[in-house]
Amino acid sequence: MVRCRCQPKYITKREMDPVETIINEMGEKVKGCLRAFFERGEVRIEDAEKELGQAVSELMLEAVGAYCEEKGRELLADKKRRRAEGLCVERRREGRVVQTLLGELRYERTYYRKKDGTYRHPVDEIAGIAADQKVSSGVSLALVVEALESSYAKSSKRVTGGRVSRQTVMHKIRSASPVPLPEGERRRVPVLHVDADEDHVHLQSGKTA
Repeated sequence: MVRCRCQPKYITKREMDPVETIINEMGEKVKGCLRAFFERGEVRIEDAEKELGQAVSELMLEAVGAYCEEKGRELLADKKRRRAEGLCVERRREGRVVQTLLGELRYERTYYRKKDGTYRHPVDEIAGIAADQKVSSGVSLALVVEALESSYAKSSKRVTGGRVSRQTVMHKIRSASPVPLPEGERRRVPVLHVDADEDHVHLQSGKTA
């Protein structure tokens, strides 16, 4: 497996524009990954698909996480802006994990209390993530589509590697908005066959029926 360890000291000091710094850091790490892969001497397409694909996904998640944390630091340092928005620091360095199609997005942010008694995570808002959201909208859609042809457990395994529960898949299906289909020719049939892929139902009492 290709591991990215390239992190030059001269660009991690973040003396330039934060976004440009993140881009430069990720660019150096991508070059390090590619160099380590090709220096092995044996290049196989199957290995490139698996190892480089995973390495790039991890780097993209690292870049997005770094961007979110940088925006959080900017807000924390901008006292004038915080006063204008009525934000008081409640807790710092709260961790956040969101399952995405690329893998787990992780970052830390500051929890703020507003003057009206409500609470906010501004960095979550910047990232477009709701307070109780554990999976991205892309993962939610993929889980629902996959569950149309397979079980909840298989849907979770194929989309997230089993990182979300069957209950999460069920909730995503129930909360999905049905798409109206265009009306076609209606036919009457003498017999309608219904196939069920389960022969038992788990009840809330713990029994099955």
